[in-house]
Amino acid sequence: MTEREQSEDRRQIEQTIAALEAQRAALGNAVADASIAALREKLAVLAGAEASEPTMEGERRLVTVMFADLSGFTAMAERMDPEAVRDLVNACFERLAPVVAKYEGMVDKFIGDEIMALFGAPVAHENDAERALRAALEMVDALAKFNAERGADLGLHFGINTGHVIAGLESALVGRQAEFRALAEAVERLQAGLGGIVTLVAEAGLGKSRLVAEVKRSVARNRQSAIGNPQWVEGRCLSYGASIAYLLWLDVLRGLLGVTPEAAPVAVSDVLRERVQALRLGSGQALCPGRSEEVTPYLARLMSLPLTADDEAVMRGRRRA
Repeated sequence: MTEREQSEDRRQIEQTIAALEAQRAALGNAVADASIAALREKLAVLAGAEASEPTMEGERRLVTVMFADLSGFTAMAERMDPEAVRDLVNACFERLAPVVAKYEGMVDKFIGDEIMALFGAPVAHENDAERALRAALEMVDALAKFNAERGADLGLHFGINTGHVIAGLESALVGRQAEFRALAEAVERLQAGLGGIVTLVAEAGLGKSRLVAEVKRSVARNRQSAIGNPQWVEGRCLSYGASIAYLLWLDVLRGLLGVTPEAAPVAVSDVLRERVQALRLGSGQALCPGRSEEVTPYLARLMSLPLTADDEAVMRGRRRA
């Protein structure tokens, strides 16, 4: 893309953002915010392209695309005032778009009476196809409530497909130098033996995952440290799993053990005991010398794994003779 073409694209995106802001009252905050966040992502990509080499490497991504089409829209449009139809559809989209965000998808665009959403780009998860299906089911429920409240008779038709795409994801990181340095310093402290907690807070679509990914790449390129390349483990707080106690830490534990939620409990128990016994400090000293049997039962209970009689005794505060 030439510099002139990039400038024209940027101008058009900025004009679209301004138009959406001007129509926020009519569109509703949820619809406007989702659309503007997607456009700002595109602006960030363009800014990165202008700051880097003319060509950008593509990344192969597995993406699930959802098309959600309102049915009953045409018949409704024939018997209602156009402005009333517009207001009703906008209110409907305002109810449906947050469901996509709940499952960490992204509304790519609104096409007439249709929503196009992406799961797996720009942020990827191991279960994006499942998230799209769960979102679709919840959107059906949300529309049913909307119809009951508004006396409408709208329906939803879905088209959902998963496949590989090539995304322009290798643009330079722009405007996050201070945040990048703060995270990099936290990693340096970790490599020096001092742990800690860093919290990233921002609206959806503003680049939190991208920032972390850049720090991980930087660490991978510079492995000159006492502990070598640190192990990265992710855990996710899923909005639809809010009722599951310690969900984030269960995800982290499974990542450390290298098991999936579908793994057989007995097999997970064996892996857990082996890993706790094998834990070592940087010096090679056992992390739980002679005490692994006192640690394992609590982790096993947290993960809802079967406990042995000895484990039960430990949990009751006494060992079996």
